[in-house]
Amino acid sequence: MSKTKNGQSDCTSPPQETEQLPRGQSTLPDVSSSQKGDADLVQVNAGCSLSTKSKSKKTSPTKIWSQQDIDWVDSIISSDKDLKCYPRRHFGKLEKTQREKFRKKSIPDQFMVNKKKRAQKIIESSKGNSTFLTSISNQDVIKDYEKERRKLIGLELHAITLTEYYRAKRIPRGLRVSLRPTIFNDNLEFAKKYEQIVNKCSFDIILLNIEYLQREVMETKQRLQTIECELKQQTNTEVYQEQLRHMEESLSKHRQSIEERKRLKFHRDEADYNTGRIYRWQRESGTTWTPRGPRREGPQQDLRSMRSTRPTWSPAGAGPSRSPQGQGGVVGDTGGRKDRRQQPQRRARTFKKRW
Repeated sequence: MSKTKNGQSDCTSPPQETEQLPRGQSTLPDVSSSQKGDADLVQVNAGCSLSTKSKSKKTSPTKIWSQQDIDWVDSIISSDKDLKCYPRRHFGKLEKTQREKFRKKSIPDQFMVNKKKRAQKIIESSKGNSTFLTSISNQDVIKDYEKERRKLIGLELHAITLTEYYRAKRIPRGLRVSLRPTIFNDNLEFAKKYEQIVNKCSFDIILLNIEYLQREVMETKQRLQTIECELKQQTNTEVYQEQLRHMEESLSKHRQSIEERKRLKFHRDEADYNTGRIYRWQRESGTTWTPRGPRREGPQQDLRSMRSTRPTWSPAGAGPSRSPQGQGGVVGDTGGRKDRRQQPQRRARTFKKRW
């Protein structure tokens, strides 16, 4: 643009080439100290260019960021560590939606703040004693105590029984090795050494069980001491005393039943050693073994013979009658089994062509 003598700009003169800024980029003006009191937004009027052939196209004025926007961008950079690596001019290229996104990120949501305050106020206004949620009732404590007592009785009796087995150099049937010699079973020396090897394995297992049973007994006693302290703190009422009395009776019966069962097994195993039949593959001589027989003794009835003896309905009304199959002296007797009639052979289905 050229100026006339009167100092007015001449729009008819060809416009000078100006530096085009990228889309969305804004320039930051040099704001002096004397201009700080002016308006926040500084607008620059763009020159207009007139064309003789076409109408003039007015360029939109470039919006310059105000000092308030610049301070806002600086606050975002200082508060967010991830944005410190970006220079200030990077925010000049941001679109309006992106600027609003950063603005929402920096400004807390007032609705969420009010919601948290309201929730805190409601919780603080709630009053009451909640110790009943963590406290254990008398019945629950007694159940835990009875459970641990039952476990302790079983562990102690089992450890005592295994210790007595080891002292007597006997092996209970449940801990005997099920291996059996498949060769040289007629050799007395081989059978004796074989028995010593499997016996050593069983005795090692007995010692291992006793060791870990003793550890578990100590841990169970410690848990019982803790529960007993809780029982002492419970209220002593008639119902409470009745529950304790019933528990002691149940534990006494439990101990007697376990002792009786282990006594019978101990005498049974003692009889095995007295007769020399420690393992199933041994006889009284200890040199041979007998094969294991079937569990079900006696002949098994054929299902078809069972069907033949099933009562059938008689059309004469004389009541149920037996089928003549499987009975001797009848014509066509097949020895209790009915011959199956041969089914006719089916042929493959063929389709005739209709065309």
